[in-house]
Amino acid sequence: MKWNFIFLLGLVLLFPGCRNAEKPEKKPPTPPPAIQTRLHGCRRCHRDIRPGRNHNFACTKCHAGNPDGASEKEAHAGLLARPAHPDSMARTCGRCHQQQVENIRASLHFSLSKAVNLVRKHFGARDTLKNLTEIPVVLHPATKLQLADDMLRRRCLRCHVYSSGDDYAYTRRGTGCAACHMAFAGGKLLSHTMIRAPGDQQCLSCHYANTVGADYYGRFEQDFGSEYRTPFTTSQPYTRPYGVEYHNLVPDIHQQRGLSCIDCHSGPELMTAD
Repeated sequence: MKWNFIFLLGLVLLFPGCRNAEKPEKKPPTPPPAIQTRLHGCRRCHRDIRPGRNHNFACTKCHAGNPDGASEKEAHAGLLARPAHPDSMARTCGRCHQQQVENIRASLHFSLSKAVNLVRKHFGARDTLKNLTEIPVVLHPATKLQLADDMLRRRCLRCHVYSSGDDYAYTRRGTGCAACHMAFAGGKLLSHTMIRAPGDQQCLSCHYANTVGADYYGRFEQDFGSEYRTPFTTSQPYTRPYGVEYHNLVPDIHQQRGLSCIDCHSGPELMTAD
């Protein structure tokens, strides 16, 4: 009797173990395949472009072109590569910022008419120009005035918003509205986000020579001619962010205390005719 009891007890303990051993191992459910989102329009190729929060609309609103084009040639038909350029800003930026575009065209900061006429009159000019684009073009300048006009076009006006600036890391910038309201670094556009309040780097991309701007940071040009430039370092490669060598002097007290250019030179001053 005792042995029968032990035998039955062994069977009771054995069968549950067998049933547990026979259960198939549960596998985690297979995740559904990832859905590949197909981007349409310009973003099919320009995937890294992210418009800013205040300009989150179709690329074609500023750049024109054809978003349904099947090839690069078709997509870029009628494209405005630089929509903020003075030649285009009225029909691009001006659609939303009409008053600002009208004001800037009349401002001395944009037209440079005061600086242009001051130089030209020193060299005998009797007429008054309203804009730097009115400077006469002479292929072979001979008179003093023609030489002055040629100098203005070739050198002094390279900083104007019609130009992208000299090909140096800190002097390359946008044109037109983008010269102040878009950020560049290393000679390249950082993002498509428009800057409401330009920082000092935007100002210095033009005002970096021995004029107002560089001196605010205590910089004074030396050895301006390329044949006289001597780098003060043995490291390679040696780069000049502004294309010139500087004496590093004491910055202006206002810069030391943290004031930026636009803290004193506000938008109404820079963007209106007053």
